[in-house]
Amino acid sequence: MHAGLIFTILNWIFSFLKKFKRGNLLQAIIILCCLWFYALMSGLSASVIRAAVMFSLMTIGKLVNRSNNPINTIFSSAFVLLVYDPNFLFDPGFQLSYAAVLGIGFCYSKIRVLYGKKPKLIVSICDLINVSICAQLLTFPISIFYFNQFPSYFLVTNLIVIPIYTIIIFLLIALPPLNFVPFLSLMLGKIIDLLIYYNDIFMHFMDSLPYAVINNLVMDYIELCLLYAFNLLIIYGIYFKSKT
Repeated sequence: MHAGLIFTILNWIFSFLKKFKRGNLLQAIIILCCLWFYALMSGLSASVIRAAVMFSLMTIGKLVNRSNNPINTIFSSAFVLLVYDPNFLFDPGFQLSYAAVLGIGFCYSKIRVLYGKKPKLIVSICDLINVSICAQLLTFPISIFYFNQFPSYFLVTNLIVIPIYTIIIFLLIALPPLNFVPFLSLMLGKIIDLLIYYNDIFMHFMDSLPYAVINNLVMDYIELCLLYAFNLLIIYGIYFKSKT
């Protein structure tokens, strides 16, 4: 999500370059450099690398005037990463990352048409719920398999945490340019600090509620495969609008 926000902001900031000759190429180079700088600074975890590769492919595709199919881009990024290091396939972070993105890629737009004409605030709330359910659909079997637990209140938590962290990311990006104005940078820093502090309080509160996490869930390989077969049939039904 963070890489996606940074990618969106970079596209907006450097959109003026399109007016110049070879501006598209310069914009693409700047975006790619910034994306991979972020990936390096954040430790090159599987999820960040996945996002960086995926958005890099989107940027290159846009540069050569190729339409971006999100599902193709997701699988292309996975192919590139597995060519580089096949062991990524056995990394839980890699599996969870791609499961979440594939769940969103297949189901989000299909579910969104059901509520797309509501007031803007309602649509925003429904979008957060939609993303959370789509991502959870393919990630929760892996979570149970590896970690033997399930977060009961993920919908409520995401409604608060995702908007807060989105604001924090935007403010953190605005912080370095404001370093030259001490008063503004100090005020912005305090706002960021307060957002993180109160977000932590909220997370601890949610964690303290009864049955916040269902523990001691055990699943073997056969059960994992059966659960994924069931979930994939649900996704097939949503994607192709097949009642059968």
